[in-house]
Amino acid sequence: MRFTPALLAATLAVAPLAAAPALAEGGLITISGLGEAAAKPDMATITMGVERRADTAAAALAAVSDALQPVIQELGALGVPPADIQTSGLRLDAELNYDVSPPEQTGFVAGSTLTVKITDLDGAGALIDAVVSAGANQLQGISFGLSDSAAALEEARRAAVADALEKAQVYADAAGLTLGPIAALTEGGASLPPMAAQEMRMMDAGGSMPIAAGELTVSASVSISWEIADDAAD
Repeated sequence: MRFTPALLAATLAVAPLAAAPALAEGGLITISGLGEAAAKPDMATITMGVERRADTAAAALAAVSDALQPVIQELGALGVPPADIQTSGLRLDAELNYDVSPPEQTGFVAGSTLTVKITDLDGAGALIDAVVSAGANQLQGISFGLSDSAAALEEARRAAVADALEKAQVYADAAGLTLGPIAALTEGGASLPPMAAQEMRMMDAGGSMPIAAGELTVSASVSISWEIADDAAD
């Protein structure tokens, strides 16, 4: 049985949209492609900070300020540029005793958070140990990334186009059609999701914190429309 464009359009209309190509009026077949590329991270972001308690708000903030300075100095001594150290959080909370009713205020808790970017992933564990020894008592996580994702994105995009072409050829062959020239190509999106942050909390001194960077997956999607060749559409 030979499929005409009109008959094929009617057949595909009852199929799930996500699983079948769309055959539009005018003899087009449209396919979506997905491509991925794996890349080894070459940078990491560590969120750390200090927290201190005191009887007054001013004293709690002063204690945090005093404790934070050695941490920042230690980061500089380890080769982290000032531009890669950023204060990303500052808080002051009343400390309450909930064992009595109504709760009684017993003091204040202040904290400051730093976001630190590093490129020496092999030294990440030693850096964490050093800042903890310098006074950091809040380690909220580490995430990994790429300083330059252009090459990985290009690979993912090429893979997405190849995926769309392979699927289009399968559908066309199954339907007895011949793909013509590309009528339209639209990028559906490209993404470089950060690797899930590794949660870290207070640590005791017992060797460097082991850090595993793993791999990142860069993805891209594309939608391509082909004309149906005249010899198949006639």
